[in-house]
Amino acid sequence: DWSSDVCSSDLATAPSNWFLEQHEVWEQYCFSYEFGEEFICVEIGGSWFQLYPYGSHPYKYQLRNPEIGFIKLWNPTKWSSSIQSKQSIHLQLCSKYIHSHSITELNDLVKSICSHFVDNVSALSIMISRVDLHSDITNGSKMLSYEEIENTITRCKVKSSYFEDSEVKFEDTELEDLKDLVENPRYCNKGVQKLITPDLLKRFIQLAENQTTNGAKNIISKNELETAYFGKVGSSIWGKVYDKTKQIQYKNDTDTPLLWYENGWNGEDKVVRVEFSMKRKFLKELDNGNYITLHSFIDNIHKVWKYLTENWLRFVEVKSINNSTWSKVSVFWITVQSSFTETIDTIIRKKNY
Repeated sequence: DWSSDVCSSDLATAPSNWFLEQHEVWEQYCFSYEFGEEFICVEIGGSWFQLYPYGSHPYKYQLRNPEIGFIKLWNPTKWSSSIQSKQSIHLQLCSKYIHSHSITELNDLVKSICSHFVDNVSALSIMISRVDLHSDITNGSKMLSYEEIENTITRCKVKSSYFEDSEVKFEDTELEDLKDLVENPRYCNKGVQKLITPDLLKRFIQLAENQTTNGAKNIISKNELETAYFGKVGSSIWGKVYDKTKQIQYKNDTDTPLLWYENGWNGEDKVVRVEFSMKRKFLKELDNGNYITLHSFIDNIHKVWKYLTENWLRFVEVKSINNSTWSKVSVFWITVQSSFTETIDTIIRKKNY
């Protein structure tokens, strides 16, 4: 299943007349906005989005609907300057929005959103900026053991494990807000609020990210294993395996269990999530960049999953010291590998980590 998806659009089109008209209104709103005022809302495709009174570099505007995600837009009066970066429109879709639609619908949904901002949506090429893939597997009454995590063969250089209650936790939306404030600091002398400085925000972010990057096998022992990271968070490719049942309790997530029940979950078994996060740099290295566009990625998602679970990371019964290819894949990982449609094609990555 999809976990989250960040797409950017490579446009050979011009901004729509509607967007140009809105630009005049939005620009005036951003200029006159005073700290503490509520954000205005804009209707797009039957859904309401908050318009932030500030952009997110290099984008002029950003809009957010908590059920759908972020829309970030280039300045329509400087549209041609965005062609080189191929990111005139940047969409960050929430996982729950993606889960509410089939994979085959996703490309059309993205184009439907973009159609409000360009004059010719048929000329639009949707390029992936970042995409996450995951699979949820029941594992009886327990989470994976530390020994099972250690019996892995991976191409990543960094592997870290975290145990229950041993880490400072941030919501994804909290980190996004912090990063946005770092990139777009707001200074205001009105009122009595003491504003958080960009330097302090950077240290908050560093605290969260350093938890997963302190060495090749960083272990913090406390109670039951909760999360294992493979690769450095934020790099072009990284993965994690974690106790999803514990996370939904922590986040008070009531939507995910409904998906599990629909697929036969008994309501008691531990659910282990295997998740990979990929950026465009990584996708460019797979089969000469054949999976960069959203359409091609969707059509070949089984090939990408095959590479991730057979070449980039494997859980095995016992690691063979002399020849890792002889190591027998664990029963748990066989289930992970079969999460997406199997393929006989071989995927080739130019660069290995």
